[in-house]
Amino acid sequence: MSDEPAEPFGAETLREMRAARLEIAKSSYSQIFDKLWITNGAGAAAVFTRAGDMLKDSHSNSHLYLWPLGFFILGALLPVVGNAIALFIETANIYDMESANSLLDLKIDGAKRPTAQAGLTLRDPRTWCAFFSTAALVIGGIWGFYLLTEI
Repeated sequence: MSDEPAEPFGAETLREMRAARLEIAKSSYSQIFDKLWITNGAGAAAVFTRAGDMLKDSHSNSHLYLWPLGFFILGALLPVVGNAIALFIETANIYDMESANSLLDLKIDGAKRPTAQAGLTLRDPRTWCAFFSTAALVIGGIWGFYLLTEI
């Protein structure tokens, strides 16, 4: 008879299911960042083109397009900023792990759940930057559409 405790029923299947769901979530999270960057960039290009056309036609209200253009540019930059902050945090955690001699030397902040490692928490800078990038996209889009209907 073995002294090892028995693994709970279906524990291996549960681990595989969690790993598969986490990979799907990581892929979706990455796609969201890509789409935010692309849509904000496309919005900025569209607004820039419209403002350029108005300048070429000597319309005096072309400066009004600077606000939605600014929101779109901000929205395009925020995912990059969020990923850069996350990279600096991970670099610091890896440095702490490299300088530790035993498990007792590690900081508790270095241990993360798989969801936190993927960035799927509200404490992750990527999540906040994605939220604000989405807000900038919506505000820039609404403002730009308003200007198109008014001018």
